[in-house]
Amino acid sequence: MNFLFFTSVERTHLRFALIESDSQLQKFTEKYLIRLIEIAGSEPGTVGKIREILSQYNRRVKSNASITYPVKELLALVKEKGPIASNLSLVYLRYASLNLIEDQQIELLPLLFEALSEKAHEHIQNVELLSLCIPGFLALSQKDQHTWPAFSLPAELKTLLLRFFYCIMAFDVNSIEDVEQTCAYIKNSKKAFTYGMSTEEFVMIAEKVMSKKYSFVQIKLAVIKLLTSGLFEDQAIFSIIVLGTGQSIEAVSDAAESAMKKMDINVSVDNRVVVDELMASYLGITTPTKPVIGNVQTVSPVCAAMKQKILQYLTRSNIAPVAYMNNMKVCLDGLTHVSRTESKLLVAALNFLIKVIENMPAAAQKNFGPLLFDRVQKIQEAENGVALSLMYRCLGILGKRDSAILTGQVDIIGRTFKSIAEVSISSCLQLYFT
Repeated sequence: MNFLFFTSVERTHLRFALIESDSQLQKFTEKYLIRLIEIAGSEPGTVGKIREILSQYNRRVKSNASITYPVKELLALVKEKGPIASNLSLVYLRYASLNLIEDQQIELLPLLFEALSEKAHEHIQNVELLSLCIPGFLALSQKDQHTWPAFSLPAELKTLLLRFFYCIMAFDVNSIEDVEQTCAYIKNSKKAFTYGMSTEEFVMIAEKVMSKKYSFVQIKLAVIKLLTSGLFEDQAIFSIIVLGTGQSIEAVSDAAESAMKKMDINVSVDNRVVVDELMASYLGITTPTKPVIGNVQTVSPVCAAMKQKILQYLTRSNIAPVAYMNNMKVCLDGLTHVSRTESKLLVAALNFLIKVIENMPAAAQKNFGPLLFDRVQKIQEAENGVALSLMYRCLGILGKRDSAILTGQVDIIGRTFKSIAEVSISSCLQLYFT
């Protein structure tokens, strides 16, 4: 350890020990905080001693709203220094953020964006910086756009922000207990359903975005407003807004539906990138246009309500029905949702399947027709009359396109006609009015 640095740190520790008032604590912050962090980053031998000083310092400043921090200098350390100085700086940026008013949070955003651009591949620091953006996002969403500060979003930063917003929108867990249990499973390496995200992303949202200070509903609403502000192209945000329409929170789903009405849906659903993103969310796979945040590349599918919404938009697409092989995976998954609580999802899946079958090339019909015929007729036990009617339509189209499928299926055909005869009047009315 450099003797001069050690002596300087010891003197600083002594000065801190003599502090008696908040004004003295503020002066210490202004004069020594950045210096201590810089020394820790450049002189590894001093880290232990500096952590001791900062631990004592933290106990006095953490809940002290009168202390202000050199935010710009701290962000400069995050951008320019190594992991020790960066991580220490992030601690005090979190403290600082708690005491900033709305206008200050907005002014901080461009600086945070610059730091995010510099640390694009530093997962842990990215997560911290993104969480620090939340108060600014909330404040920005309440302001007229002409009052926003000037900032630029390079392509890599846009991609990062879009994935972050995607995770916020996909996160649809209403119970704090469920969130805590899922996080516990993840940390204990147990299998957990993570709602369209990786396990790292789920923990990021649970621990860094959900908070007692800010309403998660308001955060989701702010995300929708920012997405539709013109900062991003419609086709880049479309799949995220679709997830918004499938929210269990009515205020959020209504806001997403309103946003959707202002977009050219036909253009978006006929864009292959958009289709791939929607199918990726449905199936629980990654996509290069919205790469995961962190090292874990395995993701879960989104929840059933969001799957249903995705299917509705895939059905409107001219590209999705012929987007092999994910179109088949989506259809086959949809046919597994036969419980009463998932009847809407099953109906949406069958509607999409009809479009897939109608647009199926001859080679695909030969390869997949028998499989689909077998899978479709297995849902005859479904209690939903609309689903049954769509099932019969699927079987009819498959049989008409390839009569060989019906060979040896006399028993199935007989049971099908018998089942048709037994469909209740109420089910028929349900089909008519849906």
